[in-house]
Amino acid sequence: MPLTESSSSRPLFGLSLWAVLIPLPVFAGMTMLLGVFALITPNLPMYPVGAFSIALSLFFMIIFAKLLTAQEIRSAMFYDDFFRVTGKGIDRTIEYPEIKGVRLVSAPLSYVLLGPRLEISLHSGESPLELHANPKNRILNLDLYSWLVKKAGETQKDGS
Repeated sequence: MPLTESSSSRPLFGLSLWAVLIPLPVFAGMTMLLGVFALITPNLPMYPVGAFSIALSLFFMIIFAKLLTAQEIRSAMFYDDFFRVTGKGIDRTIEYPEIKGVRLVSAPLSYVLLGPRLEISLHSGESPLELHANPKNRILNLDLYSWLVKKAGETQKDGS
């Protein structure tokens, strides 16, 4: 039986690039509005504030575009027996026994807004899957990294 979302219950963990990055364009839009308001007010000292606000909003929009295009995986859903990743050229369902290892990687300076990311290496030897966040499940009281380490360890013990 092929693995599908309907063959399992709700996902235990889920992440979406849009959910992580949405504060950037919202903040950029608010900053842009502040800049335009500061530019159209007749008070001359407000002009530098307006110019700075518009420049700052353009900077955040560039960061948003860079982060959005740099991430290969756009969403991932983790179920009890498998997980599914989708993104640029990827639409894949993977079972946990295929996991070789899981690493929590500190984010580089340009990705500070996203926090640490997860790298999932597979036994197939292809490049690791890079997830842009480490979500937490409040019901299980675990983060995705801890759960994947536990799940990968269980599958390796079962397979050994």
